[in-house]
Amino acid sequence: MEVSVRDVHETLQYFMARFATEDSCYAFLEKHLWRDGRFCPHCGCFDTIPLKGAAAIRRIYHCRDCHGQFTATNNTWLHGHKLPLVKYFEIIFLDFHSSYGMSSTRIAKWVGVSQKSVWKILQAFRQSQGFWLTLGKKLAGVVEFDGKYVGGKPRKQKGVKHPRGKGTKKQPIFVAVERHGEVRATAVPAERIDVIEPIATAQVDKSAHIMSDEDLVYAAVARDFWLHSAVNHGDGEFAFGNVNNNTAESFNSWIERKRDVHFYISKDHTQRYVNDVMTRWNLRVPVEKPLTKKEKKKLSIMEQIAYIICRDEPKKVVMEQMPLMHRLGIVLSHAFGCNVRRDRKTGGIVVLAA
Repeated sequence: MEVSVRDVHETLQYFMARFATEDSCYAFLEKHLWRDGRFCPHCGCFDTIPLKGAAAIRRIYHCRDCHGQFTATNNTWLHGHKLPLVKYFEIIFLDFHSSYGMSSTRIAKWVGVSQKSVWKILQAFRQSQGFWLTLGKKLAGVVEFDGKYVGGKPRKQKGVKHPRGKGTKKQPIFVAVERHGEVRATAVPAERIDVIEPIATAQVDKSAHIMSDEDLVYAAVARDFWLHSAVNHGDGEFAFGNVNNNTAESFNSWIERKRDVHFYISKDHTQRYVNDVMTRWNLRVPVEKPLTKKEKKKLSIMEQIAYIICRDEPKKVVMEQMPLMHRLGIVLSHAFGCNVRRDRKTGGIVVLAA
């Protein structure tokens, strides 16, 4: 069986060899954080020089303007790290390589680090992935709106029917997905017009064609956009021609699978977990693959004749994750400005102002 170069580059052996030393980890960070040139995180000056001697081993730089010293981890979630960077990269690999993430307890056993440390590292990594909501690039074309409520199922009680979705204490999430494009998902305090409208306006272009279900909140918000079409899920209508919000529903299923991995997600950290799902969704590329025998049988006679005339093998387009190193580089390139610390009072994490 042939093994592609991409598969080799995504194995644990390759990853550990690629980031075997602190120097290789720092070099990778510098490459993606300073794409436009090395700059001082204290004053933003580009006139910097590397220090020599023992400081060179730790890749410390000096700013000629403010005379401050810095490394690639300054003003990022890796700033002031207590563990070797090699451990950080190993933890990120195990979580990022799996389809929907991995629990901190399991990673802690494999890496040999305490569960609390792994949890803090992963939460800081997920916090840095919130850059999707601040990119300034708006969704356009056909954009689907939907909501998702995150929370566990209540215990069964005889004669009691527990409501689902609206009216519960679960955490609501507003989801906007560009069809065949990116997604923006935001944890909101409530699914109301005054809450959803400013978020939708900031994330979606006014010329977009909004598609949703029969929810009146989305119908009201969609008035600010070019066109709105809806399907009525209550009547069993899930698609009417090209009108549907199945792409948004698909993204919601990813959030549900994320919850299955971690079992419990608190409201305080919901947005961080949603950030992680957004990254996995957005960092995909279309790939052509040949149809299976079962799929070929479902082709119409005209489609089969067309493929025979063109002498072309019937193919389908599926969305697959970008190579791991490429995805990791994109995420780490947005690490600057995300300064995360452990809260000494609660044991959780706190995000410091840039």
